[in-house]
Amino acid sequence: MQTAGKPFNVEYLVVDAAGQPAAGSAVELQLQRQTITRVRVKNGAGDFTPEEHATWVTEDRCKAVSANAPARCALTPKQAGDFRVVGSVVDALGRTQKSVLRTWVTGAGEVVWSQSGKGVTLVPDKSS
Repeated sequence: MQTAGKPFNVEYLVVDAAGQPAAGSAVELQLQRQTITRVRVKNGAGDFTPEEHATWVTEDRCKAVSANAPARCALTPKQAGDFRVVGSVVDALGRTQKSVLRTWVTGAGEVVWSQSGKGVTLVPDKSS
């Protein structure tokens, strides 16, 4: 778990198809925050149905060239929420590969969490 406003390091290493370190490739790491918006949409029966939309907003990024050893990149989240680090590398043939790492960021302020298909039903074992 990370903290808003404080940088954290992400270690990365680019490897070839055989799992060997591959130096000289362009690497980009993006720190992206999930943004949730909710609206109520009126359906044909006149009722309102909740609708949720999720988008990813890039808050920080780091660009480098891969080496034969693991490297570090410092990324700083601006606020609390659900984040992902998207690592992209372009090989010698121009093909892009991506890898994603999810993380949580704590801090002040409000966070809108996704409610689609998620929930917990609490059943008390006593009436009071």
